[in-house]
Amino acid sequence: MPGGGRVRYEGLVLDIDDTLLRMGSEAVRPDELKAIQRLIAQGVVLVLATGRTRFMAQ
Repeated sequence: MPGGGRVRYEGLVLDIDDTLLRMGSEAVRPDELKAIQRLIAQGVVLVLATGRTRFMAQ
């Protein structure tokens, strides 16, 4: 970035299938959860994404 400034992100989209949630897991890893919580505390909007149908995601 010109001038050495920091980039401020307003939003973050995370894929949950085999990315945020590993295969066979029903929970986010503690270190990843802490990072997500820090971003939310900074005002970053979090959007969870999946390629699954609504029926499969429920």
